[in-house]
Amino acid sequence: MDSQKELEKKQAFENLLLFKEVLDGLGITFVLDGGTLLGAYRDKDFCEDDHDDVDLTMIGREALILSILEDAGKKGFELYHSWQREDKTTAQIAVRKDGLKIDLMFKRVKKIRGGDRVWWTVYGGPNKITYKSVPAEIFEEYVPIDFKGTEFFIPQGVESYLKLRYGDWKKPVHRRDYSCFTTDKVIRENYEDI
Repeated sequence: MDSQKELEKKQAFENLLLFKEVLDGLGITFVLDGGTLLGAYRDKDFCEDDHDDVDLTMIGREALILSILEDAGKKGFELYHSWQREDKTTAQIAVRKDGLKIDLMFKRVKKIRGGDRVWWTVYGGPNKITYKSVPAEIFEEYVPIDFKGTEFFIPQGVESYLKLRYGDWKKPVHRRDYSCFTTDKVIRENYEDI
């Protein structure tokens, strides 16, 4: 890997640590998610070429968005985007520092017959919403993981979750071959399909 990418990966992890300080300071429990979770669990590092887009999740607690953004701003982060929760969507914020982004998704629980679901929406712009859902038991408890010498949390059902999202998650796939809008295996057509 070239030295520029190594510097970016180092900065991405420093940004993650700073953002963790923000969330910890607000008493927020969060988990690594998406490609960040996949890399931390499988590779003990960021996935190749995925260090510039860190993914984190928490269940609910959207009321803390302004506090998160305010405290993150004090640490040098700038707002990249913010999507507020509406009737059939979930909230998401993204902050950026040194050109590197951190997404924080606010997942929700939908109580349904046959087993509750954790669901969320991913936004590709104001008119593009993608729904996703997984069995709620995956997120019922969190377990610690050492990621680059720091303890983070991951969903207790991490391997089931990764299999649901990526299929053969043990096989590295380059970021250019994966899209959270089209190839993620937990995509649902609409809210009713959750």
